[in-house]
Amino acid sequence: MRGLRKSDLEDLNAVQSDPHVVRYMGDGDEGSRTSVAKWIARCSQRLRRTGFGTRAIELRDTGEFVGWVACIREPQSNEVQLTYAIARQHRRNGYADEAVAQLLAVYPRMPTFAWVEPSNEASMKILRRHGFSDFGNEPVTPVFPRLYMWRVFPDDPAF
Repeated sequence: MRGLRKSDLEDLNAVQSDPHVVRYMGDGDEGSRTSVAKWIARCSQRLRRTGFGTRAIELRDTGEFVGWVACIREPQSNEVQLTYAIARQHRRNGYADEAVAQLLAVYPRMPTFAWVEPSNEASMKILRRHGFSDFGNEPVTPVFPRLYMWRVFPDDPAF
């Protein structure tokens, strides 16, 4: 994994324009090439400034872009939101699973959550493998209800 670069624009735009990805992300708006370029700039700046943010997932041997993964720290709660998307041609190869494991190792003591669309069984399996628990339906927006999943660390005295 590495920080996003301007050269990721075409690959990121392809992922963000994929209807399968869009149906599981945000408000369902795929955005534009211009908005993806602005997103890259914001993500790069945030990662440099805070150590939290979006990273590209790439193949070790070739450097080919696979997708992206993000851990965003919520300033009000000190929790970390985990999110990711994998390019269609790279799905079901374990890349999201590996990226989630790597990010959780980077932030091992932070309570982490992810919003997951109830029909996204592949993501729910990945999150469960990494210790996330299902906390039931909690709507993010009236239009886009999601399943809320949470990861806590019971051995941490802060919890």
